[in-house]
Amino acid sequence: MKKNSKLDTAIILVSEITKGMKSIGSKSLLPINKNLTTLDHQIQNIKKYYNPKQIILCTGFDHIKIQTHTKSYKDIKYFLNENYEVDNQAGTLIKCIKE
Repeated sequence: MKKNSKLDTAIILVSEITKGMKSIGSKSLLPINKNLTTLDHQIQNIKKYYNPKQIILCTGFDHIKIQTHTKSYKDIKYFLNENYEVDNQAGTLIKCIKE
């Protein structure tokens, strides 16, 4: 894949509870291998191919775990949708953009 021009901001949506996953946790924190979660994979690929100035993680469910897990990454900002149980992904994205 070619490296594209630099983006100002990338947004990753990780707010919803996936049916049947509440006891396991956010699917964004599921391991792909020993040292990599799905969220790590997304962040690393976005940084590698698009190199945005910042990445915004729009969270809801498991916000603290996601924030703790990603604290080592630079230029990550967080948006917490406290109504994530009522809103869908589109609602979370709209609120994040308005913020």
